[in-house]
Amino acid sequence: MHLSVAAIGILILLAADEAPAAEPVRAAVARSLPFVVAEGERWIAEKKCVTCHQVPFMVWALNAAAERGIELDRQKREACSAWAVEWKNMATKEDLEQGEQHTLARHTDPVAQLLLARGKGSALTPWPAMFAERLAMGQQEDGSWKAGGQLPAQKRPERETQEVSTMWSLVALQSYAAPAEPVAERFTKARQWLGNQTEGESAEWWTVRLLLERVSGNDAEADRLRGELMGRQHDDGGWGWLTADESDAFGTGMALYALAHDGLTADEPAIARGRAFLVQTQQADGSWLVKGTKKNKAKQVEPTATYWGTCWAVIGLAETLPRTD
Repeated sequence: MHLSVAAIGILILLAADEAPAAEPVRAAVARSLPFVVAEGERWIAEKKCVTCHQVPFMVWALNAAAERGIELDRQKREACSAWAVEWKNMATKEDLEQGEQHTLARHTDPVAQLLLARGKGSALTPWPAMFAERLAMGQQEDGSWKAGGQLPAQKRPERETQEVSTMWSLVALQSYAAPAEPVAERFTKARQWLGNQTEGESAEWWTVRLLLERVSGNDAEADRLRGELMGRQHDDGGWGWLTADESDAFGTGMALYALAHDGLTADEPAIARGRAFLVQTQQADGSWLVKGTKKNKAKQVEPTATYWGTCWAVIGLAETLPRTD
């Protein structure tokens, strides 16, 4: 499924005060949406599972684009969002027997992702409050949140993967609302488990650590982490999912999201170079090719990583554009 030049032109809604450099960025986002929707709907039809690397990122990418005035099909976006937040679509047979509370507390990664992915309209529905409550319940006795699904098999230290899941959970809880006292206690416990380590192998670790320190009010540390993340940008303008690896859409999209979310604008050289890398490396079908994140698939382009990375590229590029609502 491809967009015609005319269709892309219709989707690109340039605000009057946007710099000309925004036009190819908006075009890249618009070009990616048919791929994001088609592959996401295929996953839903075939796998019937929300999972931690597919449907939440489709929802996040589509909502991020829509909030910048780039919309492919509003009804499909809303239908996919509604399907994603139905707890039974996360559940195994055992989960179905245990019920909603057990299921959402156990599948913390997609729950956190959907809280971060939610669009403005979700404020009118009860699910975010329920998801935030269940996410908090998923915290383990040691203060961490357990990484699930295929995440522990990724090509980085397992401790780092669990730190990433823990930090995304904290950022998601903080994004929902200022934590009430019981949640504040969970934050304290989680921070004790995380400790003060400031080195990670993946761009995702640096991304979410920056987000966490900023929302926690640790501005000096957040500033330092932002500098560290920018220092890991490659000469071609991108970041690798593992920062020592070649640039890809996965790492670059995450880094752009964190830097733009942290207040850097499109005229910041790191943002401009990251956007240029993504615009230049996008495939004709709107996707970005990404090598696998699992240890046994790290040397080959892999469909799951390609979809995951494409969604992150959309999320990151969208974050560098002004909202239209």
